[in-house]
Amino acid sequence: MELTRFFQTLETNFPLCGVRPALAEKIGSDVAGALERAGLLSVLRVADRYPCPQPGGEGCPRHIMETGNGSHVAVCGNDPAECEEMRLTPRDVELLGVVPERLLEQLRSPLQISGTVREIIGIPQAYQVGFFIPQPAIKHPVFFLTAASATQYAAMLEALRSRAEGGSFAVVTPTDRFIPPETVRQFRTMGVPIISLVDTVRLSPAVTLEATTNVLDLFATIGRRTAARVSSVTEVFADALTPQGWKSLTEKEYRDLASTAGIYQIFADERARTACKLEGRQRRSAKGIQPSFFRMLRKAAEASGRFDPNVNGLTEEQLSGKQIFQRARQAIDLKRSSGWVLFKTETVDDHAEYLFQPDADVTFALIFLPKS
Repeated sequence: MELTRFFQTLETNFPLCGVRPALAEKIGSDVAGALERAGLLSVLRVADRYPCPQPGGEGCPRHIMETGNGSHVAVCGNDPAECEEMRLTPRDVELLGVVPERLLEQLRSPLQISGTVREIIGIPQAYQVGFFIPQPAIKHPVFFLTAASATQYAAMLEALRSRAEGGSFAVVTPTDRFIPPETVRQFRTMGVPIISLVDTVRLSPAVTLEATTNVLDLFATIGRRTAARVSSVTEVFADALTPQGWKSLTEKEYRDLASTAGIYQIFADERARTACKLEGRQRRSAKGIQPSFFRMLRKAAEASGRFDPNVNGLTEEQLSGKQIFQRARQAIDLKRSSGWVLFKTETVDDHAEYLFQPDADVTFALIFLPKS
């Protein structure tokens, strides 16, 4: 069984958790059931919140209340209420999630890694999974990293490289969609392979993790330093974010991508200050999009985990960070009956924060001006 949706969702919402119905919708009910049988998803506790069909307001999402005899009801926290109460079964209110150490322990067998899983102090969302030991006298540390942006991955990889002090190691990540190919090539020349789990691991019929390729080939470049290929310096004309991750574009690549705007459900271009999105069967276009909208959404997309625009965003005269973000999302993101497709709303400590977590079936391309 392929685990693409699981690893993509894990990467942008680590550590992954949610009430059982919502999590099953995100990663697929068959996958969720199989992962639970495999011990990779566990019941963490009874949830206190339940997702709303159209999130909004300070009292959202719905509060879970026990009504007696083990039954529960989800109640809108807004006054007046904006959505109906929902009766829930005991399974509905179970908060199902990934325990990172347990997941990484189960990765050791298919990847032929030995040792103990431990969290890396000082690098968020980073763990040492163990060691790859090609020969009895040689062992290389293997690290797990996960992030939701190329910027965050770059910082984490650099931190590991700095700590290694010239030593060799390997890195496994949920996917490689946020890691530019040039970064993978650069680290390979240093004897550091970067391995994408979505391309490497699946669930076997016996619901255990198994490798889909020869593990020795995956780790073959550990410690093998090669000369980096010299290439001409090309000016970055724009940065693009698509379901495949971030990519720096030359002027030709930018114009090629802009010419295909019509194939995407969401397309926005900071250079042209335009946006278009497919709402049902109708394509809506807008011109003169505020530059601050693009800057705010880029900050949210690059954030590691949830994003609070009032804390980490930007402000303008008479506009708070939250107001700018909400206007930017209204202009560029697409809203379905289930909610926004790119930037999700989550309630944390009774206030709204946002998470870049694109729906698995949405096609999009967001073009930003390059960072100076």
